[in-house]
Amino acid sequence: MDFGKLNMRFRNLAALGETQSPVISCYINNETGRTGYRDAIDARIKEIRNVLPSDQRFDFEHAIWRIEAFIAAEVNRDAKDVALFSRAGESRFFDALQFRLPLPNKMSVALVPHIYELVLLKDTYHRYVLLISTESHARIVEVSVGNTTKELWT
Repeated sequence: MDFGKLNMRFRNLAALGETQSPVISCYINNETGRTGYRDAIDARIKEIRNVLPSDQRFDFEHAIWRIEAFIAAEVNRDAKDVALFSRAGESRFFDALQFRLPLPNKMSVALVPHIYELVLLKDTYHRYVLLISTESHARIVEVSVGNTTKELWT
């Protein structure tokens, strides 16, 4: 994903308006596959269910269902981290970002998306140039948020 598109998606998340339905912000570390994140996420879902007000539980369950459906069918094999944002209710919202950089497993529920990890990721891995050299070949590539965005020279 190029940096401009990523910035636009960050802005869309930051500008998402509040509604009565909560937004689930879910980060899964996919470095070791399903076994690496499943227990942590399941435990967090259980904790949230125990403290969530009863009038928000229906929307929470529908938002979780959308996250689970994405995890089951649409996560790229080479994605080391997936950031998922889901809201049910009248103003439904869903967005999924996949990165080749790991982030810790985390889930939160609030009236707006929790995007601190994305901002930190963007600031840490913004854009850099990488020189790859062997005896017979050399390449210079631009890397942005863990993805090769341009091959600058071969």
